[in-house]
Amino acid sequence: MMDSLRNPEEYPIITKRPHSQNENLEDRISNLPDALLCYILSLVPTICAVRTTVLSKRWNTLWTYVDNYDFENPNEKHQHFIEFGETVLRNSNVLSIRRFRLSCSWGDSVHGISKLYVWICTAVVRNVKEFDLSIRTKTPIELPKILFTCETLVSLKLSSINFITIPEIIRFSSLKILQIRHWKCMVDDPMKNILDCSPVLEELYLQFVVFQNLQKLSLRCFTLKRLTISTLYPKPLKENLLHDVVIDTPRLEYLNFEDSHSNGVELNQLPVLTSANLHIFGLNLGVFEFLSRVSNVKHLILFLKAGMDVLPAPNLLLINLTNLEIHVTDNWEFVCSILKCSPNLQVLTCEKAVRCSINRHHASICDWRAPDDVPKCLLCLTRIEIKINGCDNEMELVKYLLNNAMTLKMMVIGRSVNFVKKWESRILKELLRFRRGSVMCEVVFGS
Repeated sequence: MMDSLRNPEEYPIITKRPHSQNENLEDRISNLPDALLCYILSLVPTICAVRTTVLSKRWNTLWTYVDNYDFENPNEKHQHFIEFGETVLRNSNVLSIRRFRLSCSWGDSVHGISKLYVWICTAVVRNVKEFDLSIRTKTPIELPKILFTCETLVSLKLSSINFITIPEIIRFSSLKILQIRHWKCMVDDPMKNILDCSPVLEELYLQFVVFQNLQKLSLRCFTLKRLTISTLYPKPLKENLLHDVVIDTPRLEYLNFEDSHSNGVELNQLPVLTSANLHIFGLNLGVFEFLSRVSNVKHLILFLKAGMDVLPAPNLLLINLTNLEIHVTDNWEFVCSILKCSPNLQVLTCEKAVRCSINRHHASICDWRAPDDVPKCLLCLTRIEIKINGCDNEMELVKYLLNNAMTLKMMVIGRSVNFVKKWESRILKELLRFRRGSVMCEVVFGS
């Protein structure tokens, strides 16, 4: 049984320790119940679990009752890897697989890859609940259709898979988590059928997805609670033909949007959204127009590119926003604009990523002007963290915040990656002279 598991080159087996003066000590691990030992083995890669057969006779078959399989082959030598996996699955004594992970590289040729399909089918037949699949190939492959009709799947993670089509018949009746990374697909609207056939889906993660024939990506799901879209790369970028994104997820609680290549976004209202991470770089959509769709958010992280439309929206009110983190690339005016829309803000973190002029008195890119009216949130802000380059306009912003934040307890002033070291001593002297509107405020510099 163990011949294919004992190849010393690919899958070396642990050897026994030499006898020592402690050889009569009690083996407490081996005395644990089988169920607990199997659980321990389920936490390590399958090859490590199989290696325990050398410990004693009691361990010979324990690994065959483990319901978690983790196969990984980083190189392109397939023979021993295939033999090992086939032997493990053939000798397995479990009827239901809790988790199945398969990660391997196949290079230019897909010869013999059909044997991996047998593994996938075996996992589906044994009612797998969590499936994590990564097959790195340069040639497109077709995944077994049975995978898309696995009704016991609760979590499905697909990564680095170059497959072209999606079956017409999909049944993900139990699927709650779907993660897709580095995916190449030629279907016009690939997510529509998947989402329509996933009635209880709660989390969707898309990262570095290539859609070769896509005009509009539709994400409509009324059960979705968490959504991450991280830099979707459509194939026709060279021809400057970008896709649109439609997001219709009324029960969404968390949104992470980092798409720098979409042509536009159609975003419906998200009434129960509490947390959002928004990298707004390439959209034909104003920042405040985008924020109006997520106006109920409590925790917000914003990354903005230079030159974006940051004109304030007169009717925008982020009434529930308590924690705000802003990363800007040009001036600080947007900070003031969004403070006006956030009357209940308690924690503010901000940073500018672009280097200022070497002359701290002529750093026009940092232009900031104090607003005519003090934003209401400065009456409830308790903590401010700001990373600066050190120019005069930034120091004016710091001075304004310190002077008007009446309940501030802590201001942390950090050095940005573009901080000008020679300005540091003058900055420290200025900070000592700045008036503080809150007698409780502590200022920390340089962290």
